[in-house]
Amino acid sequence: MGEIRQIGDAEVRRFVHDIRNSIGALVGFAHILKTREERLSDEQRSQVIDSMFRTAERLSKMVEDFAAAHRAQSTDDA
Repeated sequence: MGEIRQIGDAEVRRFVHDIRNSIGALVGFAHILKTREERLSDEQRSQVIDSMFRTAERLSKMVEDFAAAHRAQSTDDA
């Protein structure tokens, strides 16, 4: 965790907050599919799946951006 602290506590807190929110959204969407799938129209099901996909893409980008910032800082510190 020492290396992550170099990025800055505010950035780490924001990253963790954003990750938690996105994971919470994915869990919520998955819960809808699991508990209400038979009651969802094809269009509603498609919207939930699209939302899950966009959230997963956003998560992936956040992690990649965070890793890139960490690598850049590590290079600067070397």
